[in-house]
Amino acid sequence: YNYLDPKQFNDAVEYTVGTYEDVTGGIFHKLTGALTSNRQQILSADINTLPDGVVLDRFHVDDQDFAGEPPSSRIDDICDALKAAITADAGKPPVFRKVWQQQRDKAKSAAVQHLPTRVTIDNSTADRYTIVAVFAYDKMGLLYAISRTLYEVGLSVSTAKIGTHLDQVVDVFYVTDAKHGTKITDEQWLNHIRTRLLAAIEELES
Repeated sequence: YNYLDPKQFNDAVEYTVGTYEDVTGGIFHKLTGALTSNRQQILSADINTLPDGVVLDRFHVDDQDFAGEPPSSRIDDICDALKAAITADAGKPPVFRKVWQQQRDKAKSAAVQHLPTRVTIDNSTADRYTIVAVFAYDKMGLLYAISRTLYEVGLSVSTAKIGTHLDQVVDVFYVTDAKHGTKITDEQWLNHIRTRLLAAIEELES
């Protein structure tokens, strides 16, 4: 982990997890679940799969239980939770507390809260990947819901770029068919992916 300059990153902590993609399925959503259930607000995330099967996941997070740099004991607990998420099969999804102990800017939230949720799928920009982009209002557990849904519909995430602007989240995933490593071209499957993502986000918001 790294503690980032609070002047630039608003007291964010950076966690980087390196593992092999064949260790377990759904690495990305398991890590996001571990962070969120431990009250780490994910500000941005970056996942990259290297040619030799090494997966590097990097998260910038804001610890909701501490102002400023968290103590070393807290850092150790989060690191242990991340390790356990990909080495132990808990058999059940993580539990998220419903309320952040954080005062949001209500004016900003009101301004972006009514932007519609959108899911776009692009097969023309990248040669090897289908690009799935999700635009949604930021809610606790959103990234976990999205990444788990991608895993459940049979996709493998090779690269992900996650960003939050005010309270609007823009999540971009480069995905392939988990079985064959190819782009998703079947229109019925593409529609199914879009429908499942929108349903997962709607369920979270309700």
